[in-house]
Amino acid sequence: MRVSLVEDDPGGRRVAAAILSRAGFEVTAFERAEDYLSARPPGEVILTDLMLPGMDGLQLLGALKQERTAPEVVLMTAYGTADVAARAMGDGAFHFLTKPLDPDLMVETVRRAGERVRMRSEVERLRHQMAQSSGSEILGASAAVDQLRQQLDRLAPSDLPILIQGESGSGKELAARALHYGGHRSAKPFVAINCAAIPENLLESELFGHTRGAFTGADRKRVGRFEEADGGTLFLDEIGEMPLGLQAKLLRILESGEVTPLGSNQSISVNVRVVSATNREIGERIREDLYYRLAGATLTIPRLAERRDDIPLLVAHFLEQQGGTSAPKLGPQALEALQQHPWPGNIRELRHYCARLCALYPREKLDALPEAVTSRSTEQAENGLRIQPDWDMKRIETEVIRWTLERYEGNRERAAKALGLGVRTIYRRLKDED
Repeated sequence: MRVSLVEDDPGGRRVAAAILSRAGFEVTAFERAEDYLSARPPGEVILTDLMLPGMDGLQLLGALKQERTAPEVVLMTAYGTADVAARAMGDGAFHFLTKPLDPDLMVETVRRAGERVRMRSEVERLRHQMAQSSGSEILGASAAVDQLRQQLDRLAPSDLPILIQGESGSGKELAARALHYGGHRSAKPFVAINCAAIPENLLESELFGHTRGAFTGADRKRVGRFEEADGGTLFLDEIGEMPLGLQAKLLRILESGEVTPLGSNQSISVNVRVVSATNREIGERIREDLYYRLAGATLTIPRLAERRDDIPLLVAHFLEQQGGTSAPKLGPQALEALQQHPWPGNIRELRHYCARLCALYPREKLDALPEAVTSRSTEQAENGLRIQPDWDMKRIETEVIRWTLERYEGNRERAAKALGLGVRTIYRRLKDED
């Protein structure tokens, strides 16, 4: 277990570090809280003095608790009072030790704090697995889905990099999660990042991390997604939208197994399986040498229109998921209409459609689909977009983007070119609306 010790007294720092090291902990010691925040070594527990020059122990605790994956904090002080201890525990400290420190109590407290971190990580892993099995599994009994499952079962146990191809909304991340949780890395993190959703000037820092002061606004160290996914799987969605300059750095990481955060001269070894995805033919959008590194094997996710037999099963699942006992009941004619619909947005569009049915028609029996719900995609695509008088400018722009995407059958690059927008702009605008 890795422990960070923050203690301004040199003698106390040496003694505490020696005790913890003899107990089998990997200890990194710091004199000031600011030194720890600047270095941010990986670790499960921080043992920090309350009274420190500059930022004190409670302020350090407050800064750490703002983060998504903060370590447990154990505070220690020679000036312990009930009020201070209560405040520390209320702010999220794991425990409060008074000096002079009891060596056995200190070791046991740090050990229990590390166990809590381990249990929290295990709960998060199980939560992902539950999501995988309770609502996000690959549903369907069609031949296309059966073939996809067989491919996933064969590829999951390996560390081979996989390139997943499929239209937007078809379930590419679902397939990536199946590869992760079906393999030997399932106990380690699954980290997903959409390369089209992050501005180019931030994507490098997001992937590789940065040191404090690496650029304007970098007031503290940040762990990148590669390091976060160490031991597990990194899913790079929309890989074709990654800038070419960044692709060269990605290639070096895949070849060397080492990542260098922005502003640092030291490389960090990472053991990551990379699964990438694209919603169209990559063509010239990706370096040829990188393509061969990413495409150890390729998977193609079928369009919903290619697996129409699965639509009744998917509809039943989404209605129960979105509406529970209040979900509407669909008759044979309604289900037949859904099976005949083209679904250019694939499973994502079907899921949103079922959510609208649950919201607008709770507990109703729908022998036929309401015309107002079914007409949007087909009529607008064929006859043009109808602007409503009560729409504001943001709504108009969003509807124009959606209508254009429907005309180009979900191809974001062609829609972006027609509208004179960037692909990232389209992605962010639709994500804001969702």
